[in-house]
Amino acid sequence: MEILIGLVVFWVIVGWLSSRKNRQPRNDAARPSSAHSQTPLPRTKPPATDTYRPAAKAATKPIDFGPKSAPRTDASKDLSGINDAFTGQRLKPSLPIFECGSCHVFYQEASMAVLREANASKCMVCGSSQLRRYGGGESNASARNHIPDAITLSNYRDHIGQVVTFTGFVHEVKQSRRGTDYAVMFEAKSWTKGLKMVAFRGGVAKIGGAQKLKAYAGKTITVRGLLINDRTFGPEIIVDDPAMILSVS
Repeated sequence: MEILIGLVVFWVIVGWLSSRKNRQPRNDAARPSSAHSQTPLPRTKPPATDTYRPAAKAATKPIDFGPKSAPRTDASKDLSGINDAFTGQRLKPSLPIFECGSCHVFYQEASMAVLREANASKCMVCGSSQLRRYGGGESNASARNHIPDAITLSNYRDHIGQVVTFTGFVHEVKQSRRGTDYAVMFEAKSWTKGLKMVAFRGGVAKIGGAQKLKAYAGKTITVRGLLINDRTFGPEIIVDDPAMILSVS
């Protein structure tokens, strides 16, 4: 009897322990798997320590609505009182002006055309080829007017290539075969042999016209011009402005 009671008690204890074990939660379900536990957590980028500051804007110049000063190109103040070395006339600032870098005389554009064509692009005063466009505002401390030499029939060949003055009696006025050119002859010689005054590049009308030139015959005139010795037509005094005929008597 005691043995039977003991077995009953034993099975009651075993049943009680078994039921208690079933009621406890499994640790495996609560604990994450090894694979999950080894996966590193994503790293978050730490906040930047630098503070963004927009670049400072460059200071802008205030808009100036006042009148603008134009570049100085007017040579009227720089070369006041200075004459064209060829014509002897006062320089006109509104027209192109050229300077000889060697002797510092000045020429207008029209005089430069004569210089280039009839004098091998050389200065009519010193013979230099250092000729350049003059710009207003440049230093003009050396600017000067040229006083041409007064030549005679006996010494004019010593002044070839220079601007000169000459006073002489007009023996006759010759007309070219084509009728457009004239030679005011200071010597009683042929066109190609004697010293004469001619208009530059057929510019007879520019210096007064054919009738005015013909009227010089038998008179004494004083002229200013470029003296050249043309290979075809001989010694010539070239004029290109009526003011270059200085006197008529």
